[in-house]
Amino acid sequence: MDATAGNHSSETETNEFLAPEFILAWNSRERDRILSFYHPEYRGQETSTPREHWGSIGVSALIDRFFNAFPDLNISLNHLVCQGERLALFWTATGTHRGSIMHIPPTNKRISVSGASYITVRDGKVYRGKHLWDMAAMLRSMGLLPELR
Repeated sequence: MDATAGNHSSETETNEFLAPEFILAWNSRERDRILSFYHPEYRGQETSTPREHWGSIGVSALIDRFFNAFPDLNISLNHLVCQGERLALFWTATGTHRGSIMHIPPTNKRISVSGASYITVRDGKVYRGKHLWDMAAMLRSMGLLPELR
């Protein structure tokens, strides 16, 4: 085995531990704890907005967006694929829609949404992220789209 393969394996193992801690940080709702997982040069994108989030200011805006809309937001990690610096987290988010999101006023409905986050880690921090989730399921949970038959 060459040194590169050994480092790749070690990096994979380290990042496998990062993912559940990252989810726990979000579930803590503690801004500083959440921000501590992000690289200062973080850039990311998620389904509900066309623009990228940059650094701690962008992540803070994202935190506010989701915790204002879903103050009881909880994320469960369903599956993790990790290879070196790249992670794929498959998750389910639940919460009660108590604040506006995407110009949708509160419905006070309970939501459950599945999603995936594709993350690149650098220096032990989330450096890049692409977060995709089932917007139609969220709208269905809010009573704004008909149920699938």
